Amino acid sequence: MKGCVFLVFCFWALLSRATDLPPPDEVKNALKNSPLVKESLAGIDLEKTNDSRLKSGPYEYTVQMTGGKRDDKGIRESLNEWSLQVSRPIRFPGKGSIDGEIGKQGMVSAALAHGDAMHESAKSLLKLWFAWLREKAQENEWQNQARLLQEETAMVEKRVKAGDAPKLELTLARAASDQARFSELQAGMREAVAAKMLTVSFPEISLPENPVPDEPQPLEKSLDYWKDAILSQNHAVLLAKSEAKKAQLLASRSRAEETPDPTLGISYSSEYGGSQQVVMGMLSFPLPGKYRQAATQGATASAEMAGMRELDISRRAEAEVSSNYIMAKASYNGWEKSREAAKGMIKNAELVSSAYALGEASLGELLAARRLSIESILASKLARIDALETRYRLMVDAHLLWDFDEGDNTRQQ
Repeated sequence: MKGCVFLVFCFWALLSRATDLPPPDEVKNALKNSPLVKESLAGIDLEKTNDSRLKSGPYEYTVQMTGGKRDDKGIRESLNEWSLQVSRPIRFPGKGSIDGEIGKQGMVSAALAHGDAMHESAKSLLKLWFAWLREKAQENEWQNQARLLQEETAMVEKRVKAGDAPKLELTLARAASDQARFSELQAGMREAVAAKMLTVSFPEISLPENPVPDEPQPLEKSLDYWKDAILSQNHAVLLAKSEAKKAQLLASRSRAEETPDPTLGISYSSEYGGSQQVVMGMLSFPLPGKYRQAATQGATASAEMAGMRELDISRRAEAEVSSNYIMAKASYNGWEKSREAAKGMIKNAELVSSAYALGEASLGELLAARRLSIESILASKLARIDALETRYRLMVDAHLLWDFDEGDNTRQQ
């Protein structure tokens, strides 16, 4: 009988999809269609137009036309007069080169923001996926335990009918079975909530009927390896550096703006009814004042703020790598210990169940053993999922998983 049960279980496991992670194609579509990612793509388009605007410069030609009549009392005649003036401010070459650098840096930041949006969406998907997987595992286990307690209740009922056990034991067995059913309903509610959170946030992800998480793998690489792998291509850190560089360029541009740009122009006028034509050149420029100096001071302060922001983000990123590494190591070790504990508790519950069937153990001992078995099994399953999630979190951060920007979707360390 046990052999048949084992074969059925193996067949069911083969039919079930190994679902510690959703399929890569679904993940790719989900990330590409993420509102956060689409927003970042619009940001790239915005920076392209901004780069074009900066290269062109803020100045345009100004055309001015005037007309009038001159009353000359000496000749007693009214004479038509008119003038045409064309002028344009001229941006100094140094300012133009800085504007070009600002435009380029803006596009670099936009590209990094897109990568960061992909990464943050991947982290969000990973978190929601494992939140659902965690609730699904609990629901499945409570279904199994409810079924076992129902079978044991039937066994108690037979003993009561046979006069081998008091009716009080049947009441206790039914109460334990009802409690398991209630826990199953609660777990199902939590699973439904987690599933809805995942599918609404990422509708491209399908949920398997019977998820079968893979066995966790230990972290074989050192903390220094993970720091180098993650921090060298951390989008948030690179974006902060890019924004700090852009802020420095803006400060340089503001300092250059303390020297005003001149306005050059030329005018042509027809006077005395066309008997006189006048061509003149024009040069004008603003006189710099405290406004430009204050703008430079503000831009310099903004650059300093951006530099401190970069430092803060870099430190927090390094701390996050260390904490995630510690959690991944601890989660794997915890899973190994909880797995062994669960095996012992399951065996103990089976022995007590057999002993109760033979009249060698009390119902209280059976229910206590079953309760400890349930707790240990749930703890082991949750520890298994924690070990998987913490390892995959490191891999996502290191671009070893779901790195669709570069086409690298390996799941190896």
